[in-house]
Amino acid sequence: MNCELLTIEEIKQKYPDEWLLLIDCRLSENTELKSGKVVVHSKCRDDIHKALKNYSGRLAIHYAGEIPDDLVVIF
Repeated sequence: MNCELLTIEEIKQKYPDEWLLLIDCRLSENTELKSGKVVVHSKCRDDIHKALKNYSGRLAIHYAGEIPDDLVVIF
């Protein structure tokens, strides 16, 4: 797999309003997502969860848009 490491700003521009599965994630000191490699992207969050079984390591699921008011985020 040959994915490009992108900053969070580049990711938001390239994949607006999409759910993303990222690998090789880099975090700030306070655990904010700074960069990663997009391996799966979709408008449908379920597609990302289905793809999770194919990846391991430093992963992140990220939504590159405004979080909808009816969505609950749990850490």
